[in-house]
Amino acid sequence: MLVADATQKTKLWTTPDCLIVCLKRFNMGQRWKQKIGTKVEYPLTGFNVSEFLDEDSMQTKEECIYDLVGVVNHLGGISGGHYISYVNIKDFDGSGKKAKENWFGSGGNKGAEEKDVEGDEMEDGEWVEFDDERFEEIPNESVVNANAYVLFYRRRVMSKVNEAKYCS
Repeated sequence: MLVADATQKTKLWTTPDCLIVCLKRFNMGQRWKQKIGTKVEYPLTGFNVSEFLDEDSMQTKEECIYDLVGVVNHLGGISGGHYISYVNIKDFDGSGKKAKENWFGSGGNKGAEEKDVEGDEMEDGEWVEFDDERFEEIPNESVVNANAYVLFYRRRVMSKVNEAKYCS
């Protein structure tokens, strides 16, 4: 039997408008299983994936920058648990205005004012936690935590096809 050290490398040819990252939170063996509770640090804004592009890719570095728009968290253990989500409520049309009324309708937070947001940094109050029928604004510091399971990133520069479809 021939045994050799090997390395596998995967590169991206293009990047999607919506990048979904699933963190490996569950470890299974033949006789055991466990939840991995390690806190993973991930950026809220400016996630640059250009280092993972194939050198022959035609994409620009500007097309490789993402901002976090959602997180699914798993609370509990390997044999059971509960899922909650965090959603960035900054309006997706690029206007920089918070769209609370679009998310909550005439229910909770009625009459919430829209707020202009400029620059790369997120302000507190841009994130909402959804837990079954309950929702509440949460501070940015709560978004990155040890329960994160699935991360949803939106590319800053959308492809022309999706820009026309979703932003007009």
